[in-house]
Amino acid sequence: MESQFPAPLRIGELADRLGVHRSYLCDCFKKVYGMPPQAYIRSLHIRQAKALLQDTALSVEQIAERLHFSSSAHFCRAFRQATGTTPARYRRS
Repeated sequence: MESQFPAPLRIGELADRLGVHRSYLCDCFKKVYGMPPQAYIRSLHIRQAKALLQDTALSVEQIAERLHFSSSAHFCRAFRQATGTTPARYRRS
């Protein structure tokens, strides 16, 4: 999954590649990683967003687009939910 990041990851596509049913993949993933695949993917996005906010001058909109969020508002909500702060505040700190 990380090798394909930040390309949009679809659990169904991954299950097809592995030749297993989607629900089986989700169950196995949760047993191994302690979280569902979508939560893991979200954590990858947030980790990458943090790096981009710290190490680049990209705008929040550009980061949202690069990480395949549907909008900058969606990105900001997801980031705030995961970190407790907005992307702009995170960048300033």
